[in-house]
Amino acid sequence: MAKKDLETRFDQVRESITTKKQKSKFQRLVKKCLVYGIPISIVGGIPLAYLASDYYLKRQDYPERNIIYSVDENIKVSGSFEEKGVKQVNIRSETTVREGGRADRSIAGTNYCEMTREQEDAIEKFILENPKNERVASAAMRPEKVQSGLNIAGSITFKEELGEIFLADGHKSPQKYILDEFVPERGSKEIGVTVIEHEDGKREVQNCLTDKRTFLVGWLWGREFRAGTTLEEYLTDLKSEDLKNQFTQKVRLFNSGQLVSAKEREKLIREAINIERQIPRKNIYSTFESGIIDLMPQGSFIYLGYEPTLGQRLKNRIGLEREVGNLLVVKNYWNLIPGRVIFLDKLHFGNEPDVIYPFDKVNNGGYLIKDKFGSLAKINIKDFIFRYGRDVLYSYYLDLDGNGQIDTKKEKLGDVLVRITHDDKIELEHIVGKGKPKTDISFNLHYSFMSSTQDLDKGLGLFYLCGYLESLIPDVLNRGYGKHSMIGFINQQRSDIMLYNHLNSPNMSRALTEESALTAKHDIVKVLIEADRPYARKIAAHYGIENQYADRFNDNNLPIRQDYGPIPAVFGISLGSVGIYSYLKIKKKKEKKKLRDHIEQSISENS
Repeated sequence: MAKKDLETRFDQVRESITTKKQKSKFQRLVKKCLVYGIPISIVGGIPLAYLASDYYLKRQDYPERNIIYSVDENIKVSGSFEEKGVKQVNIRSETTVREGGRADRSIAGTNYCEMTREQEDAIEKFILENPKNERVASAAMRPEKVQSGLNIAGSITFKEELGEIFLADGHKSPQKYILDEFVPERGSKEIGVTVIEHEDGKREVQNCLTDKRTFLVGWLWGREFRAGTTLEEYLTDLKSEDLKNQFTQKVRLFNSGQLVSAKEREKLIREAINIERQIPRKNIYSTFESGIIDLMPQGSFIYLGYEPTLGQRLKNRIGLEREVGNLLVVKNYWNLIPGRVIFLDKLHFGNEPDVIYPFDKVNNGGYLIKDKFGSLAKINIKDFIFRYGRDVLYSYYLDLDGNGQIDTKKEKLGDVLVRITHDDKIELEHIVGKGKPKTDISFNLHYSFMSSTQDLDKGLGLFYLCGYLESLIPDVLNRGYGKHSMIGFINQQRSDIMLYNHLNSPNMSRALTEESALTAKHDIVKVLIEADRPYARKIAAHYGIENQYADRFNDNNLPIRQDYGPIPAVFGISLGSVGIYSYLKIKKKKEKKKLRDHIEQSISENS
């Protein structure tokens, strides 16, 4: 027995010595690594860190290929908020458009046209010129605000915008574009009536565009808190024509200057509004924003050809009956990385011109447009953390094969690269009359419209198709001036180019309004036809333009893809919450039972 104990002790001693030797070897190895590794890491790490910073912080140029048009816009803002107030800040925008070069080149061609937009003392002007600096189109608008006495609705502002086209011989086109807007200081909506004036002076009242305001906050503070858009086309029967004539007479009388007193002028404006409400009409579309006031994400519901009931809207909002009717749902998805992080958005790395703001990006990842057959179209917004400064890439997609899914490789229409010159840190939402620019500023924006194909003739058609797609999402355009996206700015440049390519009154409405009031119904039908949607014929028939596209419709039945909206997420969260609660409750019950059993066992042992 003693001999075995002695052998056991010897074994323990041997194991102890072996362990100490192993520890000693390991410690010596660690010391060697520290002695030699730290200097090597420092010597090798410094150039590696330099090369990494040189690569990630260096301002590179995003590759621009298959350029259809290249646009450079210079914006000058003068008159600080403290001096004039935000509504009276003067803004001048000068834009130069260059044609695309060959597909195998990254540069654009010669000057194509030039645009000038001015907002000075509430007067707005638009001028479109050819490369010879000859005016080919222009427009001007001056508002007139009136209030005759105490009124809970406050004042009302009448705006008349007149657009004219100049012919090749320098004379004006006999047809003029007119937009009459009625903007209440406090109210639930503001309306714009589109009118075409012919050579004989007769005015043809076309349609009505309504900007709806959010309940209460919109009523108090205006269209900055907008809630949606409605576009309606007036009918042409005898009753309609009589009411249209009465409306134009009221507007002409207001503009004639015969009425001077505020009471008479306000009465005349309100009479014109009341007459407009009585004109029979048909619906082109009604949209309702789904965001919370002006916060992101900002999607919308688009009803083609009808005004839904409140009950129908509520059902669609929670995810029910989305396959009923001609409903489009615009879903706004976020990109949190890269994104804008409050309190970190001013943090930057590097020095001019190689400087990055990693936490000052737009959270907006893009928009997905869906109907009852699946995904119809998509606009993806790509921000860059490194290498490309403050560049933003907008990619347009359309479901060209009609299968309800977007193939990002085969169904891309084109890209738009937006760049702020010198990567200036400009809060663009403060430059469009809705913010508070503190000082005089000047900056440049560059837009590069790129095609998805090297065939630039085909690319021009896709350029137009992107414009038609933009007409389908008026709420996105109205929100697209810096805060949510740049799509409003992009559409403005695209619409001006389309006007220059085809000088006519419908395209004048495209250039002067985000909603392209006179061309919207055609744009919508063209998009639906290109996406092989079977309800395109029904929509075109409702709009009264079916015969113009008779041989282009696809009447094949497509499988309906149910979209339940937020219901699956709500159900999943609820089910998960119930599951976690049940698990914790059962676990707690088991612990109590275990404790009780332990106490009972201890009592029985002691007794």
